[in-house]
Amino acid sequence: MKYREIMDKIEVTDEMKNRIMDHINHEDFSNSNKIASINIFRKYLSIAACLMIVVIGGIAIPRMINISNQGNDIVTAPDILEVASADALTKEIGFEVRDITSLKDKSVETTYIAYDEMGEISYSFDGKNISYRKSKGNEDNSGDYNEYENEKKLIVNDCNVILKGSNELYSNANWTDNNFSYSIYCYDGLSEHDLQDIITEIMSVADKEQS
Repeated sequence: MKYREIMDKIEVTDEMKNRIMDHINHEDFSNSNKIASINIFRKYLSIAACLMIVVIGGIAIPRMINISNQGNDIVTAPDILEVASADALTKEIGFEVRDITSLKDKSVETTYIAYDEMGEISYSFDGKNISYRKSKGNEDNSGDYNEYENEKKLIVNDCNVILKGSNELYSNANWTDNNFSYSIYCYDGLSEHDLQDIITEIMSVADKEQS
């Protein structure tokens, strides 16, 4: 299922719109070093972007929405589900998705989201949030439509990897092994070296999954 098809099924009532916008207006995002603040900001910013689609339609947003199950601020959509672990994610989407061990070991908050035919794992630590996606097919699954100053191609384990970013830091990396598509996204950016280490680890795990 395409992103637009998923987003078209999201229903947001007027009451929910008002409550979400009220949260955004009163939320304190001044301390960028607090992981909790960053996660709240990403949650409400992404939901606000969803509301813009509902209001004016036809606009592609950088990332698909995250699901919140706290209190009454719940936005639901078909085929989008938060689960408890990589094993549960694998079971939900029907193909293997494993944790990135090097990130999981230092993550203070890890979330697992099952979309239709795509799995996403997000790791939060040191004020950063790194999202990893895997889906069937060869299309770019990052959902990132931002324009970046720099684009670089790497060869990692015989795969063409595209890095996108600015000022020697890269926010987006995506590649395919002809069976699945993969992407890494970090708003704050990562160095080429750090991204290459993460990608190599993912590829090593993927080789074990397919052997």
